[in-house]
Amino acid sequence: MRDHFPRSWRVALAVLMVPAGVLLAAVVDSSTGAAAATAANVTTGASGPTGPTGPTGPTTTTTTTTSTSTKGTTSSTTSTTTTPAVTVSQCVGELSPATPTSTDPNLLNYKFHCDGQVTAFSIIVSRPGQAYDEIDDFNVAANVIDPTTGQQSTTESFNCQGAIPGSGINCLTATAGTSSDPWSFVEGQFDTSTPYCPTLPAHAKPGTKPSQGAVAYFVVSDPTGEQVGPWLFQMSPKCPAVKAVPKTKTK
Repeated sequence: MRDHFPRSWRVALAVLMVPAGVLLAAVVDSSTGAAAATAANVTTGASGPTGPTGPTGPTTTTTTTTSTSTKGTTSSTTSTTTTPAVTVSQCVGELSPATPTSTDPNLLNYKFHCDGQVTAFSIIVSRPGQAYDEIDDFNVAANVIDPTTGQQSTTESFNCQGAIPGSGINCLTATAGTSSDPWSFVEGQFDTSTPYCPTLPAHAKPGTKPSQGAVAYFVVSDPTGEQVGPWLFQMSPKCPAVKAVPKTKTK
């Protein structure tokens, strides 16, 4: 697994990334950070059955052809084709402001895609110097979008769980044994306890410094059970620069 985390994040990440094959029902409470859900097998088409290797492995397709000769003799031919699972080596993620609501004033859209099949993913959000309680709401479902047509998949999606407030969410494919296809976009929303970008309070007094901005990372699992990442979500547009309120000059 490629490690992109700052040193201060590695304790939380150690809890986030449990051994492959273990499915955690929810993100643990704020005293321990986020826990991770991991991958299961795949079933049909590009997300095909894993064959004799069990819960992970390549796609296996069995085809039986029946033919009848001119003499009335019937024969059957069975062929098996195995297609390797498409593993993940690279992902790109983006955050953008969503339309706020009265209950979710800091709502954000998240979106990412990877070069392989994704069976599960976890998101962790942190703010320097703050407790593990940055997420106070999130969509319980993440959609899968076809990168060519832009249409939402009717067969692929993810179910998400996590503590509220908490530091992260875990998402598993809604149908056991499936995965999103390579380069498909996975999209959802979460709301942070305070604004994601640095801000100043209204009517801030001279000398007041802006609040710390948050950071968000994600880790994915592919059909082999490998957990890959973490990758940093990039904010789009970028958070504006916020300066401290100038102190009043004394004469």
